[in-house]
Amino acid sequence: MNGDSAGSLSNAPSCSKGTKAATPDAGSYTTSCSGALDPNYTIGYVTGMFTVQQAATTLKAGSVSVNPVKPGATVSATLTRNWDAGAIAGQSVSFYAKSTFLCSAITNSNGAASCTVSSLAGTEAISNAKGYTAEFAGTTDYKPSSGNGSVTAATLPSTLPVSAL
Repeated sequence: MNGDSAGSLSNAPSCSKGTKAATPDAGSYTTSCSGALDPNYTIGYVTGMFTVQQAATTLKAGSVSVNPVKPGATVSATLTRNWDAGAIAGQSVSFYAKSTFLCSAITNSNGAASCTVSSLAGTEAISNAKGYTAEFAGTTDYKPSSGNGSVTAATLPSTLPVSAL
């Protein structure tokens, strides 16, 4: 104003981003400035605020080979952030075939989670549903997401052994 610039200040302002501003945690944070001096002006400050929203996620479920008469199918999914496709580690992913809970696992450093369906009922549920669903419930920092996994049936032998009567 009147030819003055930031260089005209006898003291430059010092600004704060809030106590948690350097972290990626979702939430609202205050900002403040103080300390600027100029002999020709009275300088006032207003507290500011910024909000970090939950990050959107993608959960991509894989394909599984299922033998409907034998348990042991391994289901899998990969959890990533939408904005940079970066892996999200340390999060719980649950796997379902329709309403049947199959298993759950924690994502590794690559965002991958997998677990083995140990029950015949779970394996049959995957086969009957023709797939499975992986679900991430979300956290304060990440939005929930889900993905559908495909299934391929294992080839059964053309003849099955029959016990003697």
